[in-house]
Amino acid sequence: SAHRTFRSRSPKNVLDEIEYQANRFDADLFAFTDLKLNSDLQVWDALLNEMQVRVPGARWLGAVHIGATRARNGLSGQELEAARAAGMVRLTTGLESGSQRTLDRMKKGAKVNVSRQAIRDAAANGISVRVTMIVGYPFETADDLLRTAEVLNEHSSDIERVTLSRFFIRRGTQFYRDLTTHPEQYEGIRETRIDPRFSFFDHEDQAHRDPAYRRGIDEVLRATFRINRKPICESAREFDGVM
Repeated sequence: SAHRTFRSRSPKNVLDEIEYQANRFDADLFAFTDLKLNSDLQVWDALLNEMQVRVPGARWLGAVHIGATRARNGLSGQELEAARAAGMVRLTTGLESGSQRTLDRMKKGAKVNVSRQAIRDAAANGISVRVTMIVGYPFETADDLLRTAEVLNEHSSDIERVTLSRFFIRRGTQFYRDLTTHPEQYEGIRETRIDPRFSFFDHEDQAHRDPAYRRGIDEVLRATFRINRKPICESAREFDGVM
């Protein structure tokens, strides 16, 4: 939603609570549920510098946004090395597609080459990497899918797990407003079923009936299965089922 906002807490407040939870419940495993844990770099830096001081032996995971450049996103090779030393054992990120064309249409604010480097650096430093991927975005082509499969295959040793989802349209989002306001820009997309429980409608993209596109889906599924059948990373095993 265009109106989404976020509330940030001070680094001291975050670390104080972590230390409190550790002392009260003898906790040393922490899952940060922020959509983008590195969105506030002051908090991110505090975790990298002080987590092990506050809770020696702590292990933790979180979701991060890699972005379009390496300019101070907190995810340089050196910072990821520091994150692992601070106890980070898993990161999750929304890779979504291996096609820059599709990412640009999504307005993702990410570059494939930047994401790939961050994934390599995280894995090289012993951090388990999990990614989310989306297929079926409007105007996605068979070539876009082959690029996605190629990225997954080339990083099959770096990525621990892939969560693959089909694109759906939720009411109230910018995409929904664009579609309903300018349907002529989305020729070939038609609504097939409304689900009032979750406020979205299923749809069909006529262009995705192309046999070449379906073969591209098969390639993405094969690449996903190749990754997901690997053993769970031992350092993050206790977090399996979390994020």
